[in-house]
Amino acid sequence: MFVLQLLVLAVLLLILYGVYRALMQSQSPAARMIGRIAGSAFAVLACGLALVVRPMIFDTAVVTSDSMKPTLRVGDRLLAAKLAYKHHGPARGDIITFRFPSRTPGVGEDIMIKRVIGVAGDVIEVKDGAAYRNGTRLDEGYVRAPMEYVMPPVVVTEGKLLVLGDNRNESDDGHVWGVLDRRRVIGRAATRIWPLSSMGSVK
Repeated sequence: MFVLQLLVLAVLLLILYGVYRALMQSQSPAARMIGRIAGSAFAVLACGLALVVRPMIFDTAVVTSDSMKPTLRVGDRLLAAKLAYKHHGPARGDIITFRFPSRTPGVGEDIMIKRVIGVAGDVIEVKDGAAYRNGTRLDEGYVRAPMEYVMPPVVVTEGKLLVLGDNRNESDDGHVWGVLDRRRVIGRAATRIWPLSSMGSVK
């Protein structure tokens, strides 16, 4: 329903823009006056739509630590798709943004970025420098270095996730504080928008 409403609004904006272009090409002063009014209405509606819709569909996040190296670096800006999990939960391997209680005094919550390693029903363990899911050693080419810690088996229950940073040895993540409540997830970090030299999908 929401997508249909967006499509209707987009069509209306296109029609309004077409009317504006047609009127502005007219030789009639009255028509051009109406065209300027239509153009102003188009600009206002377009700005309003952008301001209202963007927060519903996307959220922005800034990487503030080295916990996701080498995949993400400090200063990277990401777009998180907030509707990505409207019909299903995060999948193994997804990079997600989520709210988490801040360790900084006076700050309620931090926005964190980690990779989903375990979903409901999984048993995750760290040993011998690697993560194991349901007894199988994971082949994770995105991990910066072998893990230098041990994590006993963690059962991921319904409504929870187990998330880890790609820079495992320098990440405040599930191996420190356990499973994450899925309700804290903001969206799937799918696109890097800054720096321009690295713009594109992240995975």
